[in-house]
Amino acid sequence: MPDVKSALKQCGIHGVLNLDEGSMTVLTTRNTRDPYIIIKSRDLIKPLARNVPAPQALTILEDDMQCNIINIYRMVPNKRRFIIRLRHLLGPNGVTLKVVGKG
Repeated sequence: MPDVKSALKQCGIHGVLNLDEGSMTVLTTRNTRDPYIIIKSRDLIKPLARNVPAPQALTILEDDMQCNIINIYRMVPNKRRFIIRLRHLLGPNGVTLKVVGKG
């Protein structure tokens, strides 16, 4: 979490992690210059909540990066087909996921 807080601070954003409630809040500060950074900061919370490593999740704060979470579970009729499609998305040894992750 210290890496995340320092990265947000560099962008002029204040991040608050509440472990009791299990929530994270991002707020603008007087040093916030980029108006879109608050939206990117909010989007940063989604991959962190899904256990994406912090260094990889922090790339969302860059100008040319974005995050999309695709829920494929609702796209398939049964669990067997879901597992097949998930394997296709991940590829052998997670290669496809690594390539998509690098952009």
